[in-house]
Amino acid sequence: MSVETLTSVEEYLNTSYDPDVEYVDGVLVERHVGGWLHSLIQADIILALGAKYPNLYAVPGLRSQTKATRYRLPDVCVLLAPPQGRYLLEAAFVAIEILSEGRHDEPHAREARRVPPQGRSPHLGYRSPAEENVRT
Repeated sequence: MSVETLTSVEEYLNTSYDPDVEYVDGVLVERHVGGWLHSLIQADIILALGAKYPNLYAVPGLRSQTKATRYRLPDVCVLLAPPQGRYLLEAAFVAIEILSEGRHDEPHAREARRVPPQGRSPHLGYRSPAEENVRT
């Protein structure tokens, strides 16, 4: 039986992790960053949004609070204005997860498929390079 060490929100927010991790109810969760295809899709999304909507901010991997005890690192966050601090504490206008091979069953992938809870971005999408369609 393994015992997980719980980490406080303050410790998580003030520590650098390599590779970066997400924070879920006191537990540090490893994040699969994807490979070449994942990175290409991420770059395409950011560049396309920047070209079509120059007043939006499309950024990769912005630490974002989804609940008081949860911080996620969406593949792409789209914001109407820069965050007020180092991290995004309110819902992003759009949060995008790219579900690369092997990521379909990760907790944030399952979470992305659910109806967004109150206070979270009403525009949440996920894209799988193996699939032909985009779900929102």
